[in-house]
Amino acid sequence: MAGGKGGSQTTTVEVPEYIEEAAKRNLARAQQISQIGYTPYYGPDVAAFTPLQEASMQNLAGTAGAFGLATPAGGPMSGMPAPQEFAGGIRGYSSAPMFEEALDELGRRRPAQKAYIDAMFIDPFSGQYTPVYQPVAPIEPVAPVAPVSGGGAGGAGGGGVVDIPFVPEIPVDIPEEVTIVPVDEAAAGDVIAQSPIDDISFDIPADPIDATGQPVESPTADDLANVAAIEALDLTGDIPETAGQALQYYNPDIDYTDAFKSELTGQLVGTLDPSAEGVAAVQAAQEQLGLQPVDADFYTEQPIYSASDFPLGTSTQGFDYSVYASDSDRQASDLRQNAFGSTVSTGYNVGQVDPALAAAAGYTQPVADQAEETFLSGLLGMLGGPTQPEDMNAMQLAGREAALGGTDAMREYLSSGAYGSATGSAPSSSLSGGATTDRLYARMAEQAAAREAEAAQIAAQKAKAAAGEPTKYRAGAGFIQDDGAGTKTYTGSSSITSKGKMKKMAAAQGATEYVFNGKTYKV
Repeated sequence: MAGGKGGSQTTTVEVPEYIEEAAKRNLARAQQISQIGYTPYYGPDVAAFTPLQEASMQNLAGTAGAFGLATPAGGPMSGMPAPQEFAGGIRGYSSAPMFEEALDELGRRRPAQKAYIDAMFIDPFSGQYTPVYQPVAPIEPVAPVAPVSGGGAGGAGGGGVVDIPFVPEIPVDIPEEVTIVPVDEAAAGDVIAQSPIDDISFDIPADPIDATGQPVESPTADDLANVAAIEALDLTGDIPETAGQALQYYNPDIDYTDAFKSELTGQLVGTLDPSAEGVAAVQAAQEQLGLQPVDADFYTEQPIYSASDFPLGTSTQGFDYSVYASDSDRQASDLRQNAFGSTVSTGYNVGQVDPALAAAAGYTQPVADQAEETFLSGLLGMLGGPTQPEDMNAMQLAGREAALGGTDAMREYLSSGAYGSATGSAPSSSLSGGATTDRLYARMAEQAAAREAEAAQIAAQKAKAAAGEPTKYRAGAGFIQDDGAGTKTYTGSSSITSKGKMKKMAAAQGATEYVFNGKTYKV
């Protein structure tokens, strides 16, 4: 700007549109390139000796030996590894094996750190990329944070900065009857595949293993420390028996035209084709968080393979992803929300998100008002809790009494000071009345009465066993055969195909041994 006695003059420089567009393309390309990550070199680094050179050294060693000079016991090449043969007959040595070994060792010693680094780049096998962002400052809510449902569907919580066409409603429990809809006839929310949960569950090794999964014969102190750390986390390789894990729901943001079926999970894998609203929701959320919005072409420029249940932008809609975790992994201490009210279960089991990665993705806020959920889950083990009064804490005992008292008793309890005393929170207004909650209370009271009768029957059978009389009673998803002399044999469902899972179920029921595939094992 230039000023003079007679006024001022403004000069504006406009960047030509073709240069502006080229700059945008360059930035987008740079972002894509940054996602590639380190590209290892797997070719030869150092040439090997030729056969003629090896023969010359052997002759020299032989001559030296003939005159009584010391020669290598294993020949002149002793101490040297066998060379690799590359294209064109070239023989040499590559540093790639040492590189891979170093990566494996990093993953063994510092698994969370390696996972965090890997998450910054594309998956080298599938090509998929999930952005990981580390906010500079704590994230402040930009939309009302929706309350987390206590065991209901994982649906929307009132919309995000931009509403998307479809937000799935994923229940916690697997429906008793599941209808698989052919993918070419399916609509949003239909079930299109079912995974064999028991077949794909696995056991967490109790002893140190190497990068190939084989036991370590002479474990180091670090090996043993790692095992102790894993045991302290109480990890399990069991796939949670939830609807989200067992069932695949039709996702309108996936093109299933040339989908293929996963041999492991049975899921249909298609290519991402998101809605314009979904892209806009992600871009708006990134702008709210002070991040560079992703280019819309990113999702379709190259095929991105996916079997996800979630349309793009679901994380901005107050969605409850914790329904994919087991009951025990959906406690208040495990849950974290992002700025848009979406919730994940943080941890290291199947269905959970690594805490460091969750924080980097913006899931940093503890879930507020979890007392209601804890109370509901404590109502006579409605959501998998204990059934015997002696196994309950004060909160669960209070819930038991309220449930047995029926609808009025539960409403009165939730709106009273007694609830606040037991939970450390204010009385609940959202659970104190209404037709929906009345139906919920009626269902709770009905199930409470049934469980009370069952608990009484089990207690009677246990009393017989304590008196030395052989008996049999229900325990969890199976039953226990008690010989009255201290041996309690647990038999679970024949659908359980993981020995480790059967053992854990038996231990949880206080059994001393369990049956698996017709054989009896000690707990």
